[in-house]
Amino acid sequence: MRRWSIPGAVLAVLLASSSVAAPSQQAGSLSGASLPSQIAISDDYRYVAVSEKAGSGLALWDTWALSLGPALANTCVPAAAIEFASNLATADRFYVACENGEVYYVDVDGSSIPPTLTVSASIQVNGGSGDVLDLAWAPGDDYVHALVHDAGYMSLHRISMSQDTATSVVAPRVVGGNPVGLAIGATGTPLVVPRSDGYLSWIDRSGDSYSPSNSDVLVSFGGVLSSAAVSTDYGLVYVTDSGQSTLWTMPVAAPGQSTALVSNLAGAGVVALRDEGGELLAYGAGTGTTIDVYDSLGALDASIDLVDSSPVSIALADDASAAVWVAAADGSVRLLSDLPFIESLSASTSSVTTGDDFSLSFSANEDGPWDVRIGGDGVPGSGSSVAGGALVAGAVTVVDLGASDLLVEGANRLFVFVTGVAGVAVDSVAVILDQPPGSVDDLTLLSGDSRVVADWTAGSETDLAHYTLYLSDLPFAPDDATLPGFSTESDGVTLTYPLSVTAGQAGTGHSLEIEGLSNGTSYYVAVQAVDGGGLVGPVSGVVSATPEATCGAAECAGDNYGCSCSGGSSLVGSVDPSPGFALLALLGALLRRRQSL
Repeated sequence: MRRWSIPGAVLAVLLASSSVAAPSQQAGSLSGASLPSQIAISDDYRYVAVSEKAGSGLALWDTWALSLGPALANTCVPAAAIEFASNLATADRFYVACENGEVYYVDVDGSSIPPTLTVSASIQVNGGSGDVLDLAWAPGDDYVHALVHDAGYMSLHRISMSQDTATSVVAPRVVGGNPVGLAIGATGTPLVVPRSDGYLSWIDRSGDSYSPSNSDVLVSFGGVLSSAAVSTDYGLVYVTDSGQSTLWTMPVAAPGQSTALVSNLAGAGVVALRDEGGELLAYGAGTGTTIDVYDSLGALDASIDLVDSSPVSIALADDASAAVWVAAADGSVRLLSDLPFIESLSASTSSVTTGDDFSLSFSANEDGPWDVRIGGDGVPGSGSSVAGGALVAGAVTVVDLGASDLLVEGANRLFVFVTGVAGVAVDSVAVILDQPPGSVDDLTLLSGDSRVVADWTAGSETDLAHYTLYLSDLPFAPDDATLPGFSTESDGVTLTYPLSVTAGQAGTGHSLEIEGLSNGTSYYVAVQAVDGGGLVGPVSGVVSATPEATCGAAECAGDNYGCSCSGGSSLVGSVDPSPGFALLALLGALLRRRQSL
């Protein structure tokens, strides 16, 4: 399907499945884009994106988290057009048309919310010359077509989705007026180009062959053509004529036989196609703020007023939501839908820790039951419900929750579902659970000559920042109100304790030598984990050891830095290891890398 754009005037013809019903209202408005030029939606209808005349070039919303605002991708500015395309190798991709013969694409990785956007290198079209005015893609096609206007010459190119290269398929030719858009049939043919001189260029395609017949001028409508669209299912081409305020139709099999379907569309400028219950509908807008819906005979079926802005571009969803997405002249994106619209979803805090409470607040544009779920996705019923109730349209609902409702350390996404008469709406917000680190439970301390060696294993937490190591020559307990400070001096270097020790990777071992101690004096050590958010875990059990000048096991083996043969270790307020355990720990320490303190 195609979307066409002109400032201040829009017409879209809607072609939908029998399960699709035309919306009757404007449900909501989204902000965050900069002067949108065109709008597109992904084929699973999850992502809505606009090309921008200013800003970054592309703004994209995830319909599972509309309150989050758009993710931005730096492509080009001004960007003239946007087109969604996908194949077996590329799930979600949006192509963006630019000046200077450039096209970029943005790949969408939906494994996270917000999605990760990856921008391609520039794809040169027409030798990097001229303006790429529009893009068109047919489902299942491996090529995206690009319309270029360069110093009065019009040309057509196709971009390989697998090779990121562009090839000319219709050579540059002089045309009387400016080409304004590009439309393509669902089977990849025909390609039609409406022009401002009232003529329609037509290109038949068969595989890699593009027929030159009728490619210059097919028929004159006598006005100012503004857009076109092709319905393969109905075998029809639709053309909007803003100069004569007319919507024309013509058979694909006999394109010269045009019929005026609607003749009072002042400023009509956009056309797209969808089938609703076996009948073609048309969404049209002129220079005002109202979008009008016409049936297949041109009769007015409904009107939807945007109230405070005129449409610039329209994209249509084919699923049961029957959503119509509108890029408006004021920079907003409007949603036309009979589904509920969740507004102002927010969490009272972005991060909680064990024992904390928090709340969600939101409202909706219609009455209905709501459900807050976790551990799923944007599909109703997925995950587990943590709260539910009923809301009144326009009233703010506050949901009280706690850290115990969250599932995992890190980001937890909470999905809010509101059920209305026509279906279910969804939005979501993330709350981070930052729990304190666990206790170190395998700390040991071995003695040597004027030193001790502390060994422990880092916890399984992935957000650990460092360990605080406490040292004292007096006994202390983990739950003392004030933990000790101490200082050592070795080789002219003074170290002050507590000491910060980098955590390293989860599950790795630490073996630290503490030098500059007095032989015959007992020393006491404990460690405490600290995570990246500053949360501290419990202090470990306190272990002790007494440096001695006697020969250590390592010295006996020829290592001048070994531990004392007669030295032992004991756990104060913890477990008292046996001599056999101390010997095994000593031998293990000899095999590990040590860091001297």
